[in-house]
Amino acid sequence: MIVCTETVFTLHTTHTSYQLAVAPNGMVLHTYYGTRLPEDVPSLADARMPHSDPGCWPDLLPQELSGCGTADNRTPVVIPEYADGTEVAAFVFDHAVVTPGKPQLPGLPMFRTGEGVETLSVFLKDAGGLVVELRYSVYEAEDLITRTAVYTNAGTQPLTLHKAASLSVDFAPDALELITLNGTWAAERTPERAALRCGIQSIGSMRGISGHAHNPAVALCHADTTETTGDAWGFAFVYSGNYLIEAERCDAGERLVMGIHPYHFHWTLAPGESFAAPEAAMVYSDKGLGEMSRRFHNAIRTRLLPPSWQALKSRLISRARDPLKDVAVRLKNAYHELEEGLKFDYAIENGEREAAARDLLRVIRAEDPEEFALARQRGKIEALLNGYEEVETIC
Repeated sequence: MIVCTETVFTLHTTHTSYQLAVAPNGMVLHTYYGTRLPEDVPSLADARMPHSDPGCWPDLLPQELSGCGTADNRTPVVIPEYADGTEVAAFVFDHAVVTPGKPQLPGLPMFRTGEGVETLSVFLKDAGGLVVELRYSVYEAEDLITRTAVYTNAGTQPLTLHKAASLSVDFAPDALELITLNGTWAAERTPERAALRCGIQSIGSMRGISGHAHNPAVALCHADTTETTGDAWGFAFVYSGNYLIEAERCDAGERLVMGIHPYHFHWTLAPGESFAAPEAAMVYSDKGLGEMSRRFHNAIRTRLLPPSWQALKSRLISRARDPLKDVAVRLKNAYHELEEGLKFDYAIENGEREAAARDLLRVIRAEDPEEFALARQRGKIEALLNGYEEVETIC
């Protein structure tokens, strides 16, 4: 559900809300992302008076779209270069539109549209001629919000984008921790959790693919957040090429920016041309990291993964990026995996060992509560948490 006034836009899912508001100077501010708010909630924008030095004020505001050269000295979302060499962009609100469903991103992967999906498009413009459409698609049932940005040259001369990120979220000053999924060959997606230090911490890839060194997804949480309690914000980049995720801590708070890596990225737009950035997805949970992960898993299964082998075949062939023999191998493997899946009543993700063991316990409890009780008395169920070999023996 999307609730709008002239200057306040609140996006509601079943359990979460995200809000942005237009400031008196036209800047679009990020005001809230957390547990669900009342539908008629007013603007939650910071009520502080501007800094005594107006030139410093942009550096303290939580912005939805931060340009460069405007006294906001944090990492920017977009860096345009105009025909005269200027690399300054100050974006102000132009208009907003709410539409049912979701626009396509030609040639790019994205969460599917369908029933229960709405999209808010917020248009901002810079005096130099760059117009940015920020798209927020709300998946109410899945507690998921996706965001992308479409950059359009509305001027009369070419301009070049040197950075064109998809997502930026500013947080009020807080002691947040960053969780990344790092790895190496045969040891991918190893969680690493650490407090955000002052400055910028980042992960990314310049390999031409997302790679195995860092998964293009991160989480932010508090120090006391556990698997079952506390606040957790999760972000994932729906793209398999070069990417950069930056988490910055400064006196104004924390900022997360996600998008295509700016290394060797120079995209020239002729007048009237547009560039659509890849999609980013975000979820929030007040019930810990486990619930955050489950919300992502549910949304990916229902809205991102191909619904059938036929859909996957159409998707791979239409992309026209891989040799046909590689496509044939992927289709063959996918067909057999989907076919095997039909033989089972339950699917358990082979990810974190403890989480997989808990899922297995739920299956056993659901199928045969009496046998489950007997097994607990014998102490066999507890052995599920002790290692894969013991899990294999019991099953």
